[in-house]
Amino acid sequence: MGIGITECYNSACYRNPCLNGATCRSFDDHWNCECPDGFAGPFCEHKTCFANPCEHGSTCLPNLDYGYLCICPYGKHGKNCESDLHISRPSLFGDIMGYSSYLQYQLLSDYHYHLEIRLMFSTVDLQTNSLLLFNGQMDSFHLAEDFLAVGLHSGHVIYAFNLGSGTRILKSVNALSQNISVHSVLIGRHRRYCWMEVDSQNKVVGLASGQLTALNTPAALYIGGHPSYSFSLLPEELQHYRGFKGCIFGVEFRNSPGAIFRPIHSVLDGRNIQQCSTTECELIQCSNGGCKCTEGWVGVLCTQQKTPCSLGNHKCHSASVCVPINDEYRVTVLWGKVANIVKNRDFVSLSLVSGYVQLRFNLGTDPSSTVVLNSFQKVEKNSWQTIEFGRYRRAAYLKLESDEEVTSISPPGMEILDVSTDFYLGGIPDLSALPKEAVEVFSCLF
Repeated sequence: MGIGITECYNSACYRNPCLNGATCRSFDDHWNCECPDGFAGPFCEHKTCFANPCEHGSTCLPNLDYGYLCICPYGKHGKNCESDLHISRPSLFGDIMGYSSYLQYQLLSDYHYHLEIRLMFSTVDLQTNSLLLFNGQMDSFHLAEDFLAVGLHSGHVIYAFNLGSGTRILKSVNALSQNISVHSVLIGRHRRYCWMEVDSQNKVVGLASGQLTALNTPAALYIGGHPSYSFSLLPEELQHYRGFKGCIFGVEFRNSPGAIFRPIHSVLDGRNIQQCSTTECELIQCSNGGCKCTEGWVGVLCTQQKTPCSLGNHKCHSASVCVPINDEYRVTVLWGKVANIVKNRDFVSLSLVSGYVQLRFNLGTDPSSTVVLNSFQKVEKNSWQTIEFGRYRRAAYLKLESDEEVTSISPPGMEILDVSTDFYLGGIPDLSALPKEAVEVFSCLF
């Protein structure tokens, strides 16, 4: 217990975000910079324009070549942002003197425990580290550190998230192909379990650090950038990213596994956004047989491989998550639900192979990643043997009496042995039901 305890250095001004000799003033959870004459902006980061000709609340930046430059708010364009602009497919232009293009949407309803977002984008610059999506605190001075973000990093798509116990990052299996003009990304999280799908690549999964399960963030969703100058109000892990340059469209979300994806239409705010100049026919390049998909491919652009999950040919409960694995699938059961596991690859087996004890297990990953542990010594004939084995999450060990301990670890992704069968000794009633990866031979099964 304690009395009169407060957060150490709880004022945002302790980090002094203001520039050019400005004075920082803080009150409650807010702060602002009082700029000296000749400077403007949230951080007093740029010089003021003479007479400020920019209209509709646009940002005026002094420019040596043109005298001044107006960065227009969403829906406006022109030298002074004086003209209206209809936008149906947004085009973003990266950064201009530290100010990125961005769109701001509002996430509707409760998304703190389950959230899935999918979008499509096109760009000619896959190598620049740029921000595709961000949801988090309004600035980096809040005590809560929760956020999720999607970006491009050296040609790969990354998915970063923090529920308050440290940042985890998922990375696409492969770099994006230059031969695909429109890319698709789907990210999701249910409590600590997170996943990402990029184009037709294999799904990437992971767990958030710590034990916290809720995403504690405001409902603002930023696309393609952020309103802060040089991303200085983003989490430290994202401050080396820049604004996205290209087109982003088809943004949809849902807040429960069984719900329908809903499009996000209403733009609350934005900066330096124009209409994609490329026509739809030029922009969209269908893959794998065209937009009338050939066998084995689904999706708007025929870039997603057909699985029992994508077709709905599974028996997962509506409150569970169907995870495709090659041509089959596994069920990730959510808290409070009991599911009938079908076509599940999870198993653990102990067998005798050529005189050696062999432990095999798979937590639901690809069959080729089945973990195999072999004892160092052979089993002596006509004598009692003591075998000890165990696993904790991805790690496992095997130890034969008077032998050294053998250890191994399964690939990242799954950590739970998800089985519903009985425990069998000496064999099973139907050997044809045994996963082929469970044993090398069927002669002896403990």
